[in-house]
Amino acid sequence: MQGNDDTVDIQVINKQAKNLPKINGYHGLINQVFMHLINNAIDSLISAQNQGDDSDWVPTIWITTEQVNPNRVAIRIRDNGVGIAPE
Repeated sequence: MQGNDDTVDIQVINKQAKNLPKINGYHGLINQVFMHLINNAIDSLISAQNQGDDSDWVPTIWITTEQVNPNRVAIRIRDNGVGIAPE
């Protein structure tokens, strides 16, 4: 992904399981959740780039899916940004 001056070149690693079952639910709301998670990951990567501590660092988002059991699918969105500050 490449954006404007406020963004960073991001490597996206997408590992999708094969033959996942259909998910019942509100597709628009589920999509909105995924978009918020990805936007938060991008914000975290931008913050990490602005800290500029590691020249070998590659901003990355991992998106993975797996079928946990016949009735459950796991969807994971992860990044290597700055993370959430402890409170």
